[in-house]
Amino acid sequence: MGDGTDPGCGADAGAFAPRAALSGRFGVGRPAAGATAAVVLAAVLALLPAPTARQAAAARDPVRILALGDSLTWGTAAPHLDGWRRGLRARLVRAGVPVDFVGSRATGAFADNQHDGRPGWRIADLRRAAPALVRAADPDVILLHVGTNDVKLPGPGVAGAPARLGLLLDQLLRLAPAAPVLVAQVANSPRVDIQPRLARFNRSLAVVAARRGPRVRVVDMAALGVFSDFADSLHPNRRGYAVLAHRWYRALQPVLRRGGAPWSEAGDPQRSRYQCARVRVDAHRRLRGAYCRWWHLRPGPGTAAGRPGALTWQTVRVRTVTVAVRRADGTTVRRVTRVRYWSAV
Repeated sequence: MGDGTDPGCGADAGAFAPRAALSGRFGVGRPAAGATAAVVLAAVLALLPAPTARQAAAARDPVRILALGDSLTWGTAAPHLDGWRRGLRARLVRAGVPVDFVGSRATGAFADNQHDGRPGWRIADLRRAAPALVRAADPDVILLHVGTNDVKLPGPGVAGAPARLGLLLDQLLRLAPAAPVLVAQVANSPRVDIQPRLARFNRSLAVVAARRGPRVRVVDMAALGVFSDFADSLHPNRRGYAVLAHRWYRALQPVLRRGGAPWSEAGDPQRSRYQCARVRVDAHRRLRGAYCRWWHLRPGPGTAAGRPGALTWQTVRVRTVTVAVRRADGTTVRRVTRVRYWSAV
């Protein structure tokens, strides 16, 4: 797509030519110039010897994926710091894509957990570190998720964040001249006071990416559920990271998919039937996380969340109750305790 937005399904599979494609590992190489060229190429290939065992092994080499970014790449607030990387890797493996996540850091309770994300990093921090990180990783594909700390946290330079990101993209394109760069939008936030900044940055990001040509594409990460997908005002929870993993997976399909049927869309977290959220908001509209609301779609008349069904709210509440406790000697004492329970009202 020429505007640099999320490629999604059905995007032009010939737009990128990473080393994985050029080596014949994946069906996304550059198209032939014409029928004559195809005939000549076929004739030349017929005269060549069959691939050696080493060449065949090279064709199966995994795609080296470098995840660059801030605490969302690191995995802050995710179980075991898995972040979105664990879910993405699992999806790619199920799709039949051999991958190798590369980088100088390793977080997460899964194999192949390398990356180069750092909590607290802003765009300028990554620009300073990028030369050493990219040269050491030697990636086939770069997944860039940075800008959260530039846009969501207070400080000067918010207005200049898109320009700084443009300079970072230029740098990455020079450092890895064969690698496509997929750059994520800044994710949504439960804090309504920063929503205008997020929207401006993400609109600018589409323009910045389009100016860098077809090797750079924007991945839509903005539409996380503000009450269902966040552990705090900055970081996704388990479900939020699962959503990000699915978005990366969809964006990588036109880059890495072999010929044949599209990758499975099964398991899209945003089509799940249950959501749990911590929803207390203070006077400054910041998420504090106090109780949980759970919605359940069940068959019935009308629609809920755009689908046929009925919407039932259940809220976790806390109540003080008096209970009788029987001792070992047979006597009974009364104690006051607090219990949590679900309530529809």
